[in-house]
Amino acid sequence: MKSVLIVEDSAYMSAIIKLTLKKAGYKVVGEAVDGKQALELAVKLNPDIITLDNVLPDMFGIEILQKLKKDGLRADILMDKCHEFVQNH
Repeated sequence: MKSVLIVEDSAYMSAIIKLTLKKAGYKVVGEAVDGKQALELAVKLNPDIITLDNVLPDMFGIEILQKLKKDGLRADILMDKCHEFVQNH
């Protein structure tokens, strides 16, 4: 069973992602609501997959992605850009 870290500052979106992943057979091992927490949990939990919101209170998802890759984390990362889409349209 693949492990997943959810990085999402919206409790509503986090709940939807978590429910969807669990129904699909994934194990949610952690949830982070900001970039600092995401970086700490990613290193601590070493998940197979990270779902990453692009806009968080303290940093952008791309910054988190760059730091994780620089640190050698091998997780597959799914980045959510819906927030930008809604704001720009």
